[in-house]
Amino acid sequence: MKIAVFYENILQAAHASGLSVPQVLKRLTDLGMENIYLTPDSWQKDEEMLKVTLPELGLGIEGMHAWVRFTDDPESTLYKDYIDLALRIGAKNILFIPGMLLGGNTVRDLERMVYGMKKAVAYGKEKGLPVTMEDFDSVLAPNNCIAGLKYFADQVPGLEFAFDTGNFAFFQENELEALPLFEDRIATLHLKDRSLEKLNPNGKEFVRADGTPLYSCPVGSGYIHIREVVDRMKELGYDGGAIVEVGDWSDNHMLEVLEESVKWLKTVV
Repeated sequence: MKIAVFYENILQAAHASGLSVPQVLKRLTDLGMENIYLTPDSWQKDEEMLKVTLPELGLGIEGMHAWVRFTDDPESTLYKDYIDLALRIGAKNILFIPGMLLGGNTVRDLERMVYGMKKAVAYGKEKGLPVTMEDFDSVLAPNNCIAGLKYFADQVPGLEFAFDTGNFAFFQENELEALPLFEDRIATLHLKDRSLEKLNPNGKEFVRADGTPLYSCPVGSGYIHIREVVDRMKELGYDGGAIVEVGDWSDNHMLEVLEESVKWLKTVV
């Protein structure tokens, strides 16, 4: 497995620490980071810098993640633009968020999501790029739990998954129970941890569906079974990305949190 870090977390670390983005990338690379994972907007904003810095540091791009909102426009072809961009920059997979259920026509909106994702998966297959969805931690997302993710797995042949270890917590589901249901279709791993303790006084709460507050924490320091997930994927011969993702840490120590996460993950993968 190759360790990656969410680029948006890297931007937060640079802003909070006063270091430049290339300096933060260098520090994380020295600890074992091999790839970044980013949005199309982030690439387009920082393209010139990244085209120089990534090769200098020997870094690649694990994947991209983007909103496509098929619920608003099921005929949108934005997914093609994003897939083409991902291929151009060497991304290994792409995650699409197809929309949210905002209280209107739920049946229609689900049908639009499935319709759109089928087209995206087909285009990705044609171009040779895995298209993924994740377990998304919002009450408005139909893919916010095991059953929801399984629905899309059944409805969209060829769809792969970005397995987010921390998001099954939204409905108190166990990531180790979810893993066998999707393990043969996992294209990348989002390694997000959660804590029942507020380790950062300035951190924002992530409120579980039952009202229990959870908190962001360095990867490996919370209660999510990340080591066990990684071990199982290694047993299966998985050689994709292991991506550090930190939620709303919200203070000046994001760089230290990312460094601690990469160092811990280096001992696991």
